[in-house]
Amino acid sequence: MSNFQHPGDEMILPEPLKSEVENYIKRDFDNKKAGMVGYIGGLPTVGAQDRGLPGLGNVLVQLRRAAEEAGADIRWNEAAREVIIEYRGHRLQFRVGEMAAWMDGRQVDLPHPPELRDGRMMVPQRILEQFLAR
Repeated sequence: MSNFQHPGDEMILPEPLKSEVENYIKRDFDNKKAGMVGYIGGLPTVGAQDRGLPGLGNVLVQLRRAAEEAGADIRWNEAAREVIIEYRGHRLQFRVGEMAAWMDGRQVDLPHPPELRDGRMMVPQRILEQFLAR
């Protein structure tokens, strides 16, 4: 599923990247913060990613929205503060605040720990994209 959003609607950045994103907007969009950015499954399109935004792996996206749109099954374990995503016979686990995820039982280092914001799990975009691209 695809949709269009204003820049920044879907992306929530950790503090260290906010100034880098501002510079990116100034450089590539003539400081225009209004306009359209394409999203597929809640994630910015590849074309937007290839424009050179530093630290893109640190961009956080809503896990449930993107994973469900791709057809993945999602379970939340409140006691462990962990989410488990199953997709096409593969498994990805995130725990709130941890700098690692587990993809098919292998540890994967994260550039930023997953966070809960307003009851939504926010995870690094790049790892979720890699998992859903299988």
